[in-house]
Order: sequence, then C-alpha cells, then structure tokens
Amino acid sequence: MTKMSTSRYFDRICAVVLTITLLVTVLFMNGQAIGIELIVDADSEAHSDSEYFTENDQLSDWDSTSATLISLEGDSISIRGNNAYEYNGNVVISGSGKYVITGTLDDGCISVNANANSKVWILLNGVDISCSDDACLRVDEADKVFLTLAEGTDNILTGGEELSEEALEDGTYGVIFAHDDLTINGSGSLQIHAGYKHGIKANDDLVITGGTITIDAPVDGIHVNDSFRIKDASLSITAGDDGILTENEDSYFYQESGDIIELEHGEDEWTENIHKQTNRMSKLVGELVALSRLDEAGSVLKKEDFSLTDAAWEIAETVQPQVKAAGKTIRIDIQDDLSYTGDRAQIQKMMSVLLDNAVRYGDEKGKIEFSVFREKKLHIRVWNSCHFDSPPDLKRLFDRFYRPDSSRNALTGGTGIGLSLAKAVAEKHGGTITAKCPDADSIVFEVVL
Repeated sequence: MTKMSTSRYFDRICAVVLTITLLVTVLFMNGQAIGIELIVDADSEAHSDSEYFTENDQLSDWDSTSATLISLEGDSISIRGNNAYEYNGNVVISGSGKYVITGTLDDGCISVNANANSKVWILLNGVDISCSDDACLRVDEADKVFLTLAEGTDNILTGGEELSEEALEDGTYGVIFAHDDLTINGSGSLQIHAGYKHGIKANDDLVITGGTITIDAPVDGIHVNDSFRIKDASLSITAGDDGILTENEDSYFYQESGDIIELEHGEDEWTENIHKQTNRMSKLVGELVALSRLDEAGSVLKKEDFSLTDAAWEIAETVQPQVKAAGKTIRIDIQDDLSYTGDRAQIQKMMSVLLDNAVRYGDEKGKIEFSVFREKKLHIRVWNSCHFDSPPDLKRLFDRFYRPDSSRNALTGGTGIGLSLAKAVAEKHGGTITAKCPDADSIVFEVVL
C-alpha cells in the first residue's frame, strides 16, 4: 500500500513539473506576443541592439551619495567605502558600484579589476594623475565602465614615455586602456597627455557622450578595436599618426553630434588627402550601419511626441556655419507650433542629410531654401540652385551609391548613401520623399509625413 501511494504521489509530482516546464517554455517563446515585457541589460557586452547610445551611456548625473570616496594625496591614497583598496601606490577597484575620485596622484594608476559582469561608475572630480610606466586608468576586467567628468572640473592624465614589461605584455598602449567596454560622459574637461603610443586604447567598444576632451599622443589619439561612437562632446586631438583609428575589419566610427578637431604632426598634402578619405569612409560606414538597422525586419523606431518646429530649427542652426563657409546663402522658413509623433533623432538625421546634400552639391555661391510646414500633412522641403552636367535620373537619386556626377562627389566628399538613408527614414515613418527639378538650374527634395 505504501509503495503504491508513493508511486502515485511521484507520478503527480512529475505531471506538475512537466506542466510548469511547458508553461515556462511557452511564456519564454511567446511572452512578447502576449504582452510580457522582456527585461534586458542594454549595457551588457553580450547584448546586441540597434541603439548607438544606451541610457546609462548618457547618464552623467548619477547619485553619488553612497559612492566609495577615493582621495589621492600625492604619494598616498585615502579610501572610504567598499570594493576598493590601495596596492603598491595604485588604486584597485574590485567590484560593481560607484566611486568618486579626487586629488593628485604623483605616480600611480587607477585599475578596475572586477568580475566579468560588473558595472562600474567612476566620477573624476578634479584629478591630476601621472603614471610613469603604466596607464593612468586601466580596465582589466568588468562588463562596462562609465567614466564621468564632474561638472566644472578639470581632470588631467599624464602617461610616461616607457612602460613596464608587464604593461607591454598586456598591450597597455594608452594613457586610458580598457580590455572591456568603456563610456566617457559628463560635462567637465579631461586632458590626456601620452608619452608612449596612444591617448586612449580600447580593446572593445568606446563611447563618448559628453565632456571637453583634449588628447596629445605620439602615435594615435584614439585607437579602438571595435566601435567608437560619440555625441554631445568636444574632442580635440593632436597625434603623430592617426587622430582616430578603428582597427578591426568590422569596427566602425559613428558621430551623432559634437565637435572633433584632429591635428596630425607633419601633415602635408598627401596626409591631408588620406585624412579626408578616412573621414569619408568613417561617415560612410556609420551611414551604412544606420541604413542596415532601418532595413532590419522588426526594427522599431523610438517614437515620441516632439516639437518638429524646435527640431527643425536645431538642424537649421547647426548647418548655417557650413553654408557660410561654402560661400552660399540659406533662407529658412519653419512654421511655428508644428508637432509630430516619431523618432526625433531619425527625423533630424533626415533633415541634416538633405541640407548637407544641398550645401555639397549646390552651385558655387548658390542659394538654399529650407522650409517646414503643414498642408494637411507635414512637409519638409529643401531647394537649392545647382547645375548638372547632364540631367540626373531622379528615380535613381535615392539608390545606394548612385552619383549623377562622380567627379563632383569625389571633390565634395560625398558617400553616395545619404539620400538612401533619408528615404529609409521617411518610409519608416510612413511618409514619402521625392526629388524634382523645377527648371534647369535647381532641384528640390520634399518629404511628406
């Protein structure tokens, strides 16, 4: 009797376990379809998404009230808090968490050596760090490190001219050196003075979303194995070789906004031309990546309600110095109080592409008109005076790499992909884009949303 009872209970337990397993499997496979939201770690190195910048990449005002405080005092170090200690004149951060660093370190480094899944936030709150034989800041292991430049502070990192054997064996070729993903943000300033090779050497992804950063280096200013993505930052680089180098075949450079000034030692006509081609290829790769992500099946726009009037004026103000430098004029007519629901960043990218196209390919000392208005639907129109050697095939203007005048594209640095990207953005929002030549001396592009 006891054996039969036990067997019956065991069968019931197996049935319950099987039912739960099947239920969990169904929920896992169809959760999103039935309204269950998946929780993902956008900052995880294992996570792949179409976003160039995560929320944490752009978060520079994180709460530091419970952070570990690290005070650099010349040749000594004071630490108050958890997961950090002093070792041979260096600061070692050994776990996830938030850290605030202030003061001067005469000869030492900040080393992050945590778990592979650790997120580490570091606030540089006015530091002056020198290291004669290693990186001033190195990431040995972490999932991702966020380096924030505190508002109103100046931060200085100075590297030596010779590295220790241990540093050389590890490939520590930068004043800032990272084995894992690194983000730099904030509104303070950072000076990086390299004595050996590069200013910043990143083996994984490097993201910069803020700050005023100045780099001088004998070889490369920024040397990245994977991707380098930047927005809302001011970056000035003086380098003996490349200002910015992305090394791997599938690596890329993407600039959404901000300013980059690259000055290379000993630049002549040949190196200037190489520099222009490198910038053009970086822009091309960034545009191709953006276009492929728009083309992905199931890709989702970040839709929000926003002022189209304000968004358009932001782009118009950004392009005016480019127009002036090209010796052209622009007339701007943006209707007040226009609103739209869509992906603001993508809409602005589309407007920027159309205006950039007008500046690059319009007549010398020509005219440009940029208008945004509502006539039942929203219209974004860019007109410019121009002269074609032969009438362009208007239907093909939006094809990838189509160039009605290849010699002119070579001179102006065009990529042949911008209008394709503008078309993809318009259509992703359910709109249309057209090109027309009202006469022999002008062309107009119009988006209807």
